[in-house]
Amino acid sequence: MQKRIEKAKLAKQKSYERHLNRLKSSTEYRKKDALEEIRFSNKTGSHINCFRGSPREKRGGESDEHIDMKYQVWKQLRKWKHDCIVEPIFENYPGRCDVLDLNTCIIYEVVRSETEKRLAAKDDYYPPLFEIRKVDANKPFNEKMLQ
Repeated sequence: MQKRIEKAKLAKQKSYERHLNRLKSSTEYRKKDALEEIRFSNKTGSHINCFRGSPREKRGGESDEHIDMKYQVWKQLRKWKHDCIVEPIFENYPGRCDVLDLNTCIIYEVVRSETEKRLAAKDDYYPPLFEIRKVDANKPFNEKMLQ
């Protein structure tokens, strides 16, 4: 009788582990994990799938080429029906990336004039949960840049 009880417990544990693995591979689970890394004020419903940019006036802001490429990335992700956040602020990390794809947990960093040293330093600005992909703003946009 004791063996049957132990066997039933093991079967139940394996079943639960399979259930958790299916959950973790789902898009909704990845979205939940990604949203937990973003500051609350930055992930409220009005900012998911919303495009934001700050054109350059005199100082600061982004170049037109940078904003145009960021918009192309955002637009392609929306065509693929992916949820994304533009310019998210992370909870415990100092960085703010260009576009975050919530469905795949991929950060798209639009680069135009950054040096390789500065690009390598950006890896420490973002949570380790996310994969970082660089998109060159000096080239014409092609959806293959995102794959």
